[in-house]
Formats: sequence, C-alpha cells, structure tokens
Amino acid sequence: MITLNISPSWPNVGAIPKQLESAQRKSIKQAQADTLKSLRAFIVRSLTDEYYLKAGQVRETIAVRPPVLSVRSGMLTLDKYKLSPNRVRARKGRPLMAGVRKAGGMKPLGPRAFLLSRGTGVKPFARVGSSRMPIKVLTGPSIAQLAGAPDREEGVSRHVEDVFTRRYEYWWGVNSAKVGAK
Repeated sequence: MITLNISPSWPNVGAIPKQLESAQRKSIKQAQADTLKSLRAFIVRSLTDEYYLKAGQVRETIAVRPPVLSVRSGMLTLDKYKLSPNRVRARKGRPLMAGVRKAGGMKPLGPRAFLLSRGTGVKPFARVGSSRMPIKVLTGPSIAQLAGAPDREEGVSRHVEDVFTRRYEYWWGVNSAKVGAK
C-alpha cells in the first residue's frame, strides 16, 4: 500500500482578516483535491505507458480522499498483464509466454507452465515439483509495487509540487476575489 499525504506549511503572516483566512484554508483544500486527482491520472498514464496494464485496472486500485492518495492492490496473475497463448489449447507446440513490462517484451514461462481454465477465466500455472500436483498460480508485481517504485518517486514529487502551486494560485485568486481582496 502506498499513501501520499499533501499538507503544505504556510508561514504565519500576522493578523489576517477572518474572511481571508477562511479563503486561504478553502484554497488549500481545493488545491489538494485537484492535485490528488491530477496525480491519479499521472500514475495511471505512467503505468499504462510502461507496463501491459489497462487504465481501468490501475484506476480502481487508487483511492483519493483528500489530503491522502493511497494505492492498494494484491499480486496480479500474469493473465492480467499479457499472456500468449491466452486460451487453453490441446496442441503443446508453443511455449507459454508472458510479458509484464513493455520494454522487456514477452518471455517464456518455462517447460512446466500451462494454462488452466477456472471459473474466473484462464490462469497460468506451473507445477511445483516433478509430480502432477501441487501447482501454483504464476503472478507478477502488484500495482501498488509498480506505483511506489523508487525510480517513480522523483517524477511523482515533481508533478505534485508543480500542480499544487498552480492550483493553489488559481483557487486563491478565485476565493480571495469572492471576499473582496485581490
């Protein structure tokens, strides 16, 4: 699970009229909400560009409740990324291939991997030992792991800083104009 909390600290500029103080608080809250919505779109876009994921898969794992954005998901089976062949076939000629990252392409899953049709769809499995049973489902990384990767932190923080300052300036202009200040 990844949690991001946006809480800016503004310097105390002395005695501010109550209307401007409430306008400032309202501007911060509105800028936080806008920033988190923009961040969700940024994360969805960056993950779908880099990995074999659909935007809906990523978007449903991201919860936005200002001032917190959290990403929660479990491990995804390889059929949620890219799988070839993606149907159970009687012919055993082609090896089972899967891809998680677009840049990495498709890789063979090994000689003991196979597809099994379950009630929820076709899932890739592999035999654990040399016998017929037990089998294990083949999984890839969770969306939360991909979104919280260390190489993604810098881009996320840059995006948050940029969007928050722009949105705060916008909402401050709107809310301060409502109370008569410019």
